[in-house]
Amino acid sequence: PTRRSSDLVPAGIAWIGAAAGNVWVLHGVGMRDRVRLRRSFEHYLDPRIIQNLIEDENQPEFGGENREISALFTDVAGFTAFSEAMPPSQVAALLHDYFDGVTSAVMECGGLISDFLGDGLLALFGAPQPQNDHTDRAVSAALRIDAFASRFRAEQQELGIKWGATRIGIHSGMAMVGNIGTTNRLKYGAIGDVLNTASRVEGLNKRIGTRIAISGDTVARCTQHHFWPMGDFVLMGRKAALSVFTPLTPAQLADDDGVKRYEVACEALRNGAPKAAAYFQALRRDYPDDPCIAFHCTRLAAGETGFEIIMSEK
Repeated sequence: PTRRSSDLVPAGIAWIGAAAGNVWVLHGVGMRDRVRLRRSFEHYLDPRIIQNLIEDENQPEFGGENREISALFTDVAGFTAFSEAMPPSQVAALLHDYFDGVTSAVMECGGLISDFLGDGLLALFGAPQPQNDHTDRAVSAALRIDAFASRFRAEQQELGIKWGATRIGIHSGMAMVGNIGTTNRLKYGAIGDVLNTASRVEGLNKRIGTRIAISGDTVARCTQHHFWPMGDFVLMGRKAALSVFTPLTPAQLADDDGVKRYEVACEALRNGAPKAAAYFQALRRDYPDDPCIAFHCTRLAAGETGFEIIMSEK
């Protein structure tokens, strides 16, 4: 039997609360009902995806297109141990406020929130619409996230809540973007090694002591930001080294002498020059809080050489 469009609205709203990945409800409803559904869906789906679905005359189908994107992962340090010591309702309330700020930073830069992963999230740049500047957008989002997360952490610590630092990783490359999942349950997202590599790059922050790590593939395509090299990392299970960088803050960028000294020290380390250790030790005296300088000083003191670091764990 034929169903009236108004009959679909309660079912559609109920479905939204259960699973926002399936999007067939948007098809075949009247204009007024579409407006009502749009307002509900916007809590679960990016408005750009909603608009694409409304404009499409056909139901969504599995598949997509190969496209270059930038993937951004975030993670809160020590969250598992932190959350186990707190009532779930309090953890949920904190995550709500935290994600509100993080997702705002992503969307202000034109990113797409693809997934929430416990205390972390995955954001895509260059999807659903292509963006020629997706790498710069991703880095801008990382800097905004870092600024918000640092404020959020300080506010929580003032309240006696030991919220951890937010770590961010970005990598760029080709991926299939579009509707993924099963015949009966689709969601818009991406598939490809670019996602796995971005996650691994995010994990390098823990080893180095930084909060933002960005692959050389992303840095090479950026035109609006400046970076410090952190090392050439051979990720576990990989053969080729991946150059990894961290963005320079405005204060670091203004310190031209410090930037040049760090570049000289890195080049000496890369070439195996004996003076590399002395260069980094001098930098550490002048910049004791810089994690990249401390990281290489520790490596050199332990007898490591060169700029390539082989990872024995993910």
